[in-house]
Amino acid sequence: MNNTPDLLNIRLHLVTGEVASFLAEDASAVQTVLDSVRRGRVFSTQSLVIADSIHVNAFPGSALIRVDLFSNPLPLDMEGHSVGEGEPAHSTEITQEEWLSETAAMRERYPDRHAMMSDEGGRINVYGRTTLMGGDHIYLQFDVPTPNVSEQRRFLHNLYSQPSLAFRNNEGGISVLNTAHVIRSTFYPGAEPPLGAWYLRERQAL
Repeated sequence: MNNTPDLLNIRLHLVTGEVASFLAEDASAVQTVLDSVRRGRVFSTQSLVIADSIHVNAFPGSALIRVDLFSNPLPLDMEGHSVGEGEPAHSTEITQEEWLSETAAMRERYPDRHAMMSDEGGRINVYGRTTLMGGDHIYLQFDVPTPNVSEQRRFLHNLYSQPSLAFRNNEGGISVLNTAHVIRSTFYPGAEPPLGAWYLRERQAL
């Protein structure tokens, strides 16, 4: 509680495209929000109730696509992701142009994923594109300790069992994404596919 900021700006992105903005103005209110958003608990609640002195709003958790948090200091413990036994991975939102440039350079520089993932435990950059049900994309750069083959397969197999994905957004805050609204995730380099994966070459749309 000692490191909890006294002020927190919150934006809720709803399935309708609406963005609802709120402000927590004391450490107790901030802590309540952070505890609810950690590990995506807010997305599984039947009714997220937001109240001030005179009125209340109630949102079904399933209607939330993304929650953006802005404070000083930032709640840094919310953005780490476990991909294995090593240090956590950290992710940062980037532009589409950066994603296209970095993935194109990766395809030119390396013959396959194994050439990039050979230094087990060493940190690498992974570039991800997350596609939402509405067709929007979120582009991310992950700073990742290279997991072993078993950890890579387990990560892909369990990818959507996690209720949320947290990342540093491009406005300087932290965003938490509801994975129930994700329809596709693409990674460069890709992790080692799990058993049962389909080995296919993607064709361009006609």
